[in-house]
Amino acid sequence: MNGNYYPLVCGGLDTSKYLAMQFDTDAESGMALIYKRENVNEASYLLKLNGLISDAVYEIYNYDTPDVKSKYTGSRLMTEGIELAINETPKAVIMIYDIAE
Repeated sequence: MNGNYYPLVCGGLDTSKYLAMQFDTDAESGMALIYKRENVNEASYLLKLNGLISDAVYEIYNYDTPDVKSKYTGSRLMTEGIELAINETPKAVIMIYDIAE
């Protein structure tokens, strides 16, 4: 994938911390990869994205549940973020976003 890479959480080798990163091809679409490692105790992750268009509305969904989609402004996704429930350990979550039509 060409575009931008944003490290969201840099846990290094510490398996008690989430590891998260964002990739995009432009400000209109991309994905975030969140890894809950084996020693992470938190059951949720606050996802805040980067490089979005503040006043655009984005549709975002979990790759595992593509029929469940939510809409937020770019501003909301970059400042307040969205809380992701991640109960399984270890678990990889892929969140995909695109400007809503």
